[in-house]
Amino acid sequence: MAIGVAFASGLEEVALVLAVVIGLQNVPDGFAFAVPMAEIGMSNLRVIWYTTLSGVVPQVVASVFGFLLVSVATGLFPVASGFAAGAMLAVVFRELIPSSHGHGHADAATAAFLVGFVLLVVVDAVVAI
Repeated sequence: MAIGVAFASGLEEVALVLAVVIGLQNVPDGFAFAVPMAEIGMSNLRVIWYTTLSGVVPQVVASVFGFLLVSVATGLFPVASGFAAGAMLAVVFRELIPSSHGHGHADAATAAFLVGFVLLVVVDAVVAI
C-alpha cells in the first residue's frame, strides 16, 4: 500500500525506492515459498510461476488499493476532521467548562479559556504565514 500511496501523493522517487526495497525483501520470502514446493517434486517452471504470482499479485493489488485510497481519503479528510472537531467541542462544552466552573473558580476558568483561545488563534495565524 505504501507504494501506491507514495505514487498518488506525487512522490514517484520514493515509490520507486519502496518498490525496489520491498522487491528485495520478497526474495527470501520467495525462497521460503519455493523450497517446499520443489521438495515435493513440483516442476521448476511451476515453482517459479507460483512463487512469482505469490509475490507480484499481492504487491500490485495492495499498491492499486493504496493509490485509490489516497483519492478517497483526500475527499473524506475534511468531513472526518469536522466530525472530530465537533466531538472535541462537544466534550469541552458539555464536560470541561461545567466542571471548571462548578467549584467557585468561574472567573479564573473563564480567563484561562480566553487566554488559551487567543493563544490558539495567534499560533494558527503565525503558522499559516
